[in-house]
Amino acid sequence: MSHTISMAPLQFLFFFLWVTANAGSSSKPIVSFDPNWVTVFTKESVTLTCNVDPPEPRDQIYYWYRDNQIIPLYLGAKSVKIDYVKQEDGGSYQCQTVTSVKSEPVTLQVAHSWLTLKVPAFVCEGDELYVSCAGYPGYSARDAVLYKDNKVIGSSPSNADFLVGRANMTTSGLYRCTRQVKDGVIYYNYASEEQIAVKELFSKPVMKVNPNHLTEGDHMTITCDTKLSPHRETTELQFVFYRNGHNVQGFSLDNTFQVSSVLLENGGNYTCEVTTINDTVRKRSDEISVQVEELFSKPVIKVNRNHMTEGDHMTITCDTKLSPHRETTELQFAFYRDGHNVQGFSLENTFQVPSVLLENGGNYTCEVRTINDTVRKRSNEINVQMAVAEFQSTVTSLQDYKEEEREVGQLPVVHLAERSFEPIGVEITMALLMSFLTVGLLVFVFKSKVALSFFNQHSYPTSSASVESSGNKKDMSYKYIDV
Repeated sequence: MSHTISMAPLQFLFFFLWVTANAGSSSKPIVSFDPNWVTVFTKESVTLTCNVDPPEPRDQIYYWYRDNQIIPLYLGAKSVKIDYVKQEDGGSYQCQTVTSVKSEPVTLQVAHSWLTLKVPAFVCEGDELYVSCAGYPGYSARDAVLYKDNKVIGSSPSNADFLVGRANMTTSGLYRCTRQVKDGVIYYNYASEEQIAVKELFSKPVMKVNPNHLTEGDHMTITCDTKLSPHRETTELQFVFYRNGHNVQGFSLDNTFQVSSVLLENGGNYTCEVTTINDTVRKRSDEISVQVEELFSKPVIKVNRNHMTEGDHMTITCDTKLSPHRETTELQFAFYRDGHNVQGFSLENTFQVPSVLLENGGNYTCEVRTINDTVRKRSNEINVQMAVAEFQSTVTSLQDYKEEEREVGQLPVVHLAERSFEPIGVEITMALLMSFLTVGLLVFVFKSKVALSFFNQHSYPTSSASVESSGNKKDMSYKYIDV
């Protein structure tokens, strides 16, 4: 390569540009070789490119360094082609722009030997790895054999290029090739070796949950973080999420899994998996345990009395307990009977009926929710039974009857008093019937005795009568006087 540039006028300019360049941003370019071999023979050609992501403007100025020294001849060019490589062109290359920092160094090796094993400058997981067991240009070569860690992995009588396969971390190792190269009329055996270190395409994903402490109703975000190799920063990745081994979000470009309002069932052991678009590299994170605390406990429904009678006052209470971390949360309560709403959502946790009727009986449940309805819970059923009112008869005694008759001159009044009771059964009905029959019999007997006594006390004889006795007949005359 031939360049003719006067150095004297550029000394100050280079110094100024060097200072300016080192004040750039954190964006780091990547130096690549074409062909993508870290080793080239003398007299071969190679192109060096400074790759920046995102791409720089067309008028961007690029700076090149070899062994940490700026190369004036390459000033301003994004790509530099060396047409006829010399030994002095070998070294550690870096590049940068006005708005970037320096790239990582990449070593270009220049070989002047009969045989060299050519390997890529960078090998990442998922790359298709090619190597070349190349003889010096212009010389005939044959019978190439490739080894990895002293084991034969390939051979070819004529072709020098080998496809090792899809690279992964186990692909790293010491590679060596042997081949016969013809010098004059004789083939000589030669060998060359290179160490290949496969770099991670992206790091093992790490999961994070936000917030750290979750309560029902909170917004949860789980993030699956990974970092791409700087040599493959434009690679697209897909993310998938699992809870307790079951998929909860399929593969997508989104590295987050979100739940707008978490429930207890959203807790569990989460993992995420990251893969390339063509699924050549796939990695799974470690598990992270996500625990969700109850915002409030499952409501418990209670009634003030186990047995209700028509006319009783009924109070049904819906009890729950808030988390100590959310004690200021407002809750609303609703009540249902046999599945039908009887009191809509309100801040009142009781349902009251001042005087119950038979139709107020049934299966009651209550429901509790937050004001914004992010969390809602329902109680178990409670059965409320209603009974009709029972009438208890009260019968006056015989002495009371006499006193009442003297006062009112009529039969006593049978008083009926209302009282609470269990539902009337056959036994109670028969008891009442026998009571009424007994009362009737007593009244009948008593009236008979009163009538007889009255007759005896108020009939008087006024003259002698003729009576027939012992065969003698006597005449008797009676006169009744009403008193």
